[in-house]
Amino acid sequence: MPLAPGQPLRWLGGQIDLQVRVATGLDPALSAIWDVALWDVSPWGAEDLAYQDISEWVEEVAYTRGAEAWDTRYTAGTGTVVLDNSNGQFTPVSDAPDPWGVPFRSGRKVQISALPNPDDPDLRVHLFTGRIDERTDQYDDSGFALTTVLNLIDTLGELGQSNPPMLTTPTGVQTTDERIHAVLDIAQIDEDERDIQTGVHTMQASYLAQTALEESQRAADSEGGAFFAAPDGKLTFKRRDWLSTDPRSTEVQGYLGFETLPPEAGPDAPQAFIISGSVVISETLARVRNDIQFSREGGTMQWVFDPVSIGSVGIRSYKRTDYQNNTDAQVLFLAERNLEAQSEARFRVQSVAIQANADPDNEDLNRLFYDTQFGDLVAVEIQTMHGWRIPDRLTHVIGIAAHITVEDWTVVLTLDDSLIGVS
Repeated sequence: MPLAPGQPLRWLGGQIDLQVRVATGLDPALSAIWDVALWDVSPWGAEDLAYQDISEWVEEVAYTRGAEAWDTRYTAGTGTVVLDNSNGQFTPVSDAPDPWGVPFRSGRKVQISALPNPDDPDLRVHLFTGRIDERTDQYDDSGFALTTVLNLIDTLGELGQSNPPMLTTPTGVQTTDERIHAVLDIAQIDEDERDIQTGVHTMQASYLAQTALEESQRAADSEGGAFFAAPDGKLTFKRRDWLSTDPRSTEVQGYLGFETLPPEAGPDAPQAFIISGSVVISETLARVRNDIQFSREGGTMQWVFDPVSIGSVGIRSYKRTDYQNNTDAQVLFLAERNLEAQSEARFRVQSVAIQANADPDNEDLNRLFYDTQFGDLVAVEIQTMHGWRIPDRLTHVIGIAAHITVEDWTVVLTLDDSLIGVS
């Protein structure tokens, strides 16, 4: 059953619509798809993008974005849109009437958004932006029902496909944000498609011989920050202290699993709600690092360790020798922070699944489905049916996966509390 445009979806109490749009280009007479190699201000500039609503034919949506842990790289986001293709309009080689200005095939940009306010149809909150990497027509056993499946990759995935020739003259020493801007300039990424914080660390001179994604991630590694694609498609760089200074990372954005708000919650705190989906909790030595050895290329090994942790759980070594920092002092900072964050054997809430049908009138719960961002601080409390609980724990969101149908909207939040209390 398609999700008809303008029809309030019942799994969010009739308040929020899901909208899926595809970029057609400004001029419907043009007969070429958007070409990454031609990104420029003319004739295929970002300002030429125009989107057409295809929500009427959408049957199912899923997407995954994020990282596995706070100190691992954010990976390319992927998405899937299942479309009712009974009339053949999503098959470019068919003889069905074609409502599109350009052929509907791989390479087109797709944007998945939420419309949270029925009184303000222009308010759009993006959930996922990506390019069609593959489209597949699928028939059921009878050969009658036909669906088209769009597999999407986000801007981070696209950046991994960009590998310009190496420079003939090295860049010189740059701050981490300067390095990322230099890489994105070469990759011809528009300024308005970036959200780059000012970095603290500096990087060695480089010929930028790797892919645009690898060079950007090296800068994020050297900063101790993060590099990812935002839901609106912007390439985003966060400096090393983002999880301890950004307001959404220091003020609780949601109370998951609470029957009532804790005493420390202020009068403007979001509502509490019971977790209706699954929860993964664990204590594993695989996350313990009590013997850290970091070095930069051409630098001196920086070695820090925690004798108390080693005496408790044994030695758990972790070594990296590929940092691109310009000074050993910056690498020492990264090693000391990693040790502080991971030397303790900690009981962690790894992920939480929430479902919209569980409490459709809870607006604060609804907001978590369409407005949760990487780095958001959430409080989690586990209530068991056996009468005992795991008291509230603060943690950060580092991954978001969603599955949306006409019947429900499930979101799985990947969580990491390693940097709670660590600057």
